[in-house]
Amino acid sequence: MLRPEWIGAYVNADEIEKSLRATGTLDLADFGLTGDAVMLEQQLRGHLAASGLLRQHSLDGAAQTLRVAEANLLHLPTRWANSYVAAVLADAVRRQLLAQGSTFTFETVMSSSDKIDFMEEARASGYRTYLYFVATDDPAINVARVRLRVEQGGHDVPENKILERYQRSIALLNDACTAANRAYVFDNSGSEHQWIAEIQEGNELTVHASALPAWFTGTTLWQSFQPAADGP
Repeated sequence: MLRPEWIGAYVNADEIEKSLRATGTLDLADFGLTGDAVMLEQQLRGHLAASGLLRQHSLDGAAQTLRVAEANLLHLPTRWANSYVAAVLADAVRRQLLAQGSTFTFETVMSSSDKIDFMEEARASGYRTYLYFVATDDPAINVARVRLRVEQGGHDVPENKILERYQRSIALLNDACTAANRAYVFDNSGSEHQWIAEIQEGNELTVHASALPAWFTGTTLWQSFQPAADGP
């Protein structure tokens, strides 16, 4: 368990989407965002307007309808409440927190290198970065868990996206650990997660499990710590 002050503001795109769908609002004060509401509105609208992801999906119009009222309450019509807009808003919030120098934590599937770029940017700005990486031994486990979540009223993710993100995320583990001051790797294939490894400053690996899952031993991270094969 981590102390609350170590976690800081918690940024989760799924929670942002849920709030926008339910109320058409997002309380920026919950993230500890400070500053003038007009300035925040301009910065957030600018971030959405500049998003290639939103343009790709014809969602860049969301920027023009975003408003930030007094007390830093963001308003956005519910027609824009979807996973793409929420993801871009989450990135905008992270960048505001980074600019403030605030402590924060964010959750991501880490299926693209921009999250690693962000970690490196944070370190360059004087932050210490910590990575908690969780994976399973088979993407079919992830598919089944998403189906269960949907049955319980949660949001869905297409199976092909789950499979693609699974592979891309694991492929980025080595780079992510290099970008982190300290990384903790967990296997969540069973009913309880297992802490399997810790990496410090990208160059010191400590194993915490008697048996390592295949998904981990197949990574470039693990291979980079293995002795070089003898030549002929």
